[in-house]
Amino acid sequence: MFKFKKILLIFIFIFSLFTFIACNKDTGSTKELVISPETCTIKIGETKTLERTYKVDGAVVGCSYEYETSDETVVTVNDGVITGIAVGTATVKVTVKDVDVFKTCTVNVVTNKAGLTLNLDGGTSATPMTEYTMGVVTTLPTPTKDGYR
Repeated sequence: MFKFKKILLIFIFIFSLFTFIACNKDTGSTKELVISPETCTIKIGETKTLERTYKVDGAVVGCSYEYETSDETVVTVNDGVITGIAVGTATVKVTVKDVDVFKTCTVNVVTNKAGLTLNLDGGTSATPMTEYTMGVVTTLPTPTKDGYR
């Protein structure tokens, strides 16, 4: 049992060393970072996960990634998960940690829209507006017996 643990620890050490060298050593190899999606549209409050793969000479290599957003008031990013904060456009930069390889994803954040139907006068329907933006308060005048004027 002791020999098995020793062999397992040696294997884990060699694998970790290989991964570290593959991520950090510049051997003139072909390095490629693939992210998906490269552009996306999300609503305020929605999230989208960035899929990412780092390849050296065509072989997938496990590495750590760093994330950066061009505008934290529009989107935030935490471990590859993008969250829409406010309407606008921002760029999320994904970098392979300790390697000069990065890709960007353009994120468009749009407003949440919903329909609004008012039922006036015991069953008569009216639609004074067809959509509203979350967080915006719309004040309607007090209805009369004949409805809105």
